[in-house]
Amino acid sequence: MTLQEMFAQQLEAQIKEWEKQTGDFKAKVEKAGGQVRAEYEKSLKTLEEKTDQAVDMHSQVQQANEAAWKDMKASTTRALEELKKGWEEAITRYT
Repeated sequence: MTLQEMFAQQLEAQIKEWEKQTGDFKAKVEKAGGQVRAEYEKSLKTLEEKTDQAVDMHSQVQQANEAAWKDMKASTTRALEELKKGWEEAITRYT
């Protein structure tokens, strides 16, 4: 298995985990009221945007040829770490 394939699998697993957490978070949003609900909804939107970015990244990684992967490997890894950081900040703020 190539490093590119391993990265794509790792990214896919991360996306699945985030989708599950987003579903759990949606349940909290539905139970919340007033100002708290508005803040939860804002955070939920951020989570969904970050998941969408990861899905786009996964697609790019899968479609990249070997030369393109070599060029994008470092930047994609950094981008994933930034997504993870943003995700953690958003989810821990309201859990």
